[in-house]
Order: sequence, then C-alpha cells, then structure tokens
Amino acid sequence: VALEQVLFISSSFDENQAIDISLCHYLLGITYIAKENHEKAVASLLLSLEMRKVQFGPNSVECAAVQDKLGKAYGKLREFDKALESLVEALRIRKIELGNDSIDYAHSVFNLSEVHIAMEKYSQAFNCLNEAIRVFDMFPDEAGSLLLDAVVMKGDSLFQLKDYPASVAVFQEAVEMFSHFSQSYGESVATLYYKLGLACSKMNAYE
Repeated sequence: VALEQVLFISSSFDENQAIDISLCHYLLGITYIAKENHEKAVASLLLSLEMRKVQFGPNSVECAAVQDKLGKAYGKLREFDKALESLVEALRIRKIELGNDSIDYAHSVFNLSEVHIAMEKYSQAFNCLNEAIRVFDMFPDEAGSLLLDAVVMKGDSLFQLKDYPASVAVFQEAVEMFSHFSQSYGESVATLYYKLGLACSKMNAYE
C-alpha cells in the first residue's frame, strides 16, 4: 500500500525531490508476486523495465533483475513463452555482467527450472537445477533454503524421468540436508520421506 501511495503522489513532486519510480514499480511487482497477484506484478514490472532501460541501458543488471521477476510472474500465469523469454534474457545479462558463479545468475537458472517443471520439460529442468545447485553450494548463507528446494526439485525431475535410483539418492541427500533448515523450510520432512519411499517402491526396494 505504501508503494502504491508513493506512485500515486509522485506526479506532485518537484524535480528537486528525487524518487526512483522504476525502483518503486520493481518493489511493487515483487510484493504482488508474494501476494500471488501475478497480473498486477506483470504490469508493475513492465513499467519498471521500460524505465530502467532508459536509466541504465537494456543490458544492465538492473534490467536483468526486473526480467528475472517478470519471468517468474509470467510463469505463474502459465504464459510460458513470455516467461522463458524474460528469464533467458535475465540469464544472458547476468552471465555476461556478473559471471556464471554469481548468486544472481543462480537465481535466474533456478527460476528457469521452475518454468521447465511447470511445462513438464524435466530434462531441461534437471540441467538447470544442476547448475543452480553448483552455484548455491558456493553461497550457503545467501542461498538459504533455495539450495534445499533445488535439490528436492532435482529429485522430483529425476522421478518424472523414471531414473528412480538417482531420484532415491537425491531425496536421501535432501533428507540429510533438512535438519539444517528446520522450520524455515516449507516442505515437511514427512513429505520428503514420502517421496523417498515412493521412489524406492518404483525400484521394488521396499526394505
């Protein structure tokens, strides 16, 4: 609400009162994503992107940040072509400007994997998750529970690809990791054990 109010009254500010409207739209877009109001998120992020292209240039990390969130919002709306376009652009910029060992690069790869999973393209998701995990491992504090999310999603992808032995190994890894995240992680350990048991059952490994 505060951001919306700032944007509403911004036209009354004089030129000596500096306010970054593109940042306000970006933060508002993130807020809408958190509230699962993805249509409004897209609208705010598109406004932010156009402003940031003028402010910083289309190949700037500032634009990449908006593209990344825009791709996430489009993915939630199941507008997959637009989601992929935005996320690939964010990934391209971040790889060039920040390198493929940066945490922001890993976030874009992870968000891309989520879209691939929603599209049931599990091989592509698996490849993205491997890359995201590689970088998240370098930044355990910054990555937080996203590292565990990525490992669980990797197990899910392997299960869908019917590589049950590999899926079992990944879910076992996730269970071992779980104690480090405790209540900060959304998926219960019971759900992880269920996935592990299901993968084992597919191998006829009931013991």
